[in-house]
Amino acid sequence: MDANTLSIIGTVIGTVIGTGLAIAVLIMRITARLDADRRAFEAKADADRRATDARADADRHAFEAKADADRRAHQASMDAFRIEMREIAERQARVEGPRPGPSAPAD
Repeated sequence: MDANTLSIIGTVIGTVIGTGLAIAVLIMRITARLDADRRAFEAKADADRRATDARADADRHAFEAKADADRRAHQASMDAFRIEMREIAERQARVEGPRPGPSAPAD
Protein backbone atom coordinates (compact mmCIF):
# COMPACT_ATOMS: atom_id res chain seq x y z
CA MET A 1 0.00 0.00 0.00
CA ASP A 2 1.27 3.37 -0.83
CA ALA A 3 1.12 6.50 1.25
CA ASN A 4 -1.94 7.93 -0.51
CA THR A 5 -4.01 4.84 0.23
CA LEU A 6 -2.96 4.87 3.89
CA SER A 7 -3.71 8.56 4.05
CA ILE A 8 -7.20 8.02 2.61
CA ILE A 9 -7.86 5.10 5.00
CA GLY A 10 -6.62 7.19 7.94
CA THR A 11 -8.81 10.10 6.92
CA VAL A 12 -11.88 7.88 6.57
CA ILE A 13 -11.25 6.21 9.91
CA GLY A 14 -10.64 9.60 11.55
CA THR A 15 -13.82 10.98 10.03
CA VAL A 16 -15.86 7.98 11.18
CA ILE A 17 -14.42 8.17 14.70
CA GLY A 18 -14.88 11.94 14.81
CA THR A 19 -18.44 11.70 13.57
CA GLY A 20 -19.15 8.89 16.04
CA LEU A 21 -17.74 10.94 18.91
CA ALA A 22 -19.75 13.99 17.85
CA ILE A 23 -22.93 11.92 17.70
CA ALA A 24 -22.10 10.34 21.08
CA VAL A 25 -21.60 13.78 22.63
CA LEU A 26 -24.89 15.01 21.17
CA ILE A 27 -26.70 11.93 22.46
CA MET A 28 -25.19 12.41 25.93
CA ARG A 29 -26.14 16.11 26.00
CA ILE A 30 -29.70 15.38 24.87
CA THR A 31 -30.00 12.56 27.41
CA ALA A 32 -28.71 14.83 30.18
CA ARG A 33 -31.18 17.55 29.17
CA LEU A 34 -34.04 15.04 29.13
CA ASP A 35 -33.01 13.76 32.57
CA ALA A 36 -32.93 17.33 33.91
CA ASP A 37 -36.37 18.02 32.42
CA ARG A 38 -37.72 14.79 33.92
CA ARG A 39 -36.30 15.63 37.35
CA ALA A 40 -37.78 19.14 37.17
CA PHE A 41 -41.16 17.71 36.16
CA GLU A 42 -41.05 15.16 38.99
CA ALA A 43 -40.11 17.87 41.50
CA LYS A 44 -43.02 20.04 40.33
CA ALA A 45 -45.40 17.06 40.45
CA ASP A 46 -44.22 16.24 43.99
CA ALA A 47 -44.71 19.85 45.06
CA ASP A 48 -48.19 19.90 43.50
CA ARG A 49 -49.06 16.61 45.22
CA ARG A 50 -47.85 17.91 48.58
CA ALA A 51 -49.87 21.11 48.13
CA THR A 52 -52.97 19.13 47.17
CA ASP A 53 -52.50 16.82 50.16
CA ALA A 54 -52.09 19.83 52.46
CA ARG A 55 -55.29 21.42 51.11
CA ALA A 56 -57.16 18.13 51.48
CA ASP A 57 -55.91 17.74 55.06
CA ALA A 58 -56.94 21.31 55.88
CA ASP A 59 -60.38 20.76 54.35
CA ARG A 60 -60.78 17.48 56.25
CA HIS A 61 -59.72 19.10 59.54
CA ALA A 62 -62.14 21.99 58.96
CA PHE A 63 -64.96 19.58 58.17
CA GLU A 64 -64.19 17.48 61.26
CA ALA A 65 -64.08 20.60 63.45
CA LYS A 66 -67.44 21.78 62.07
CA ALA A 67 -68.94 18.30 62.56
CA ASP A 68 -67.61 18.20 66.15
CA ALA A 69 -69.08 21.63 66.84
CA ASP A 70 -72.43 20.57 65.35
CA ARG A 71 -72.37 17.37 67.41
CA ARG A 72 -71.63 19.30 70.62
CA ALA A 73 -74.36 21.84 69.83
CA HIS A 74 -76.85 19.04 69.17
CA GLN A 75 -75.86 17.26 72.39
CA ALA A 76 -76.25 20.50 74.38
CA SER A 77 -79.64 21.08 72.77
CA MET A 78 -80.74 17.52 73.62
CA ASP A 79 -79.50 17.91 77.22
CA ALA A 80 -81.47 21.16 77.57
CA PHE A 81 -84.55 19.45 76.07
CA ARG A 82 -84.27 16.54 78.53
CA ILE A 83 -83.98 18.93 81.48
CA GLU A 84 -87.00 20.89 80.27
CA MET A 85 -89.03 17.70 79.77
CA ARG A 86 -88.06 16.50 83.27
CA GLU A 87 -89.17 19.85 84.76
CA ILE A 88 -92.46 19.68 82.85
CA ALA A 89 -93.03 16.12 84.05
CA GLU A 90 -92.31 17.14 87.66
CA ARG A 91 -94.73 20.09 87.45
CA GLN A 92 -97.36 17.89 85.88
CA ALA A 93 -96.92 15.32 88.64
CA ARG A 94 -97.36 18.02 91.31
CA VAL A 95 -100.51 19.33 89.61
CA GLU A 96 -102.13 15.93 88.94
CA GLY A 97 -101.02 14.21 92.11
CA PRO A 98 -99.64 10.71 92.36
CA ARG A 99 -100.46 8.46 89.46
CA PRO A 100 -102.11 5.18 90.11
CA GLY A 101 -99.69 2.43 89.33
CA PRO A 102 -99.40 -1.30 89.82
CA SER A 103 -98.70 -0.79 93.53
CA ALA A 104 -101.72 1.48 94.06
CA PRO A 105 -104.87 -0.15 95.45
CA ALA A 106 -107.55 -0.79 92.86
CA ASP A 107 -110.98 0.85 93.33
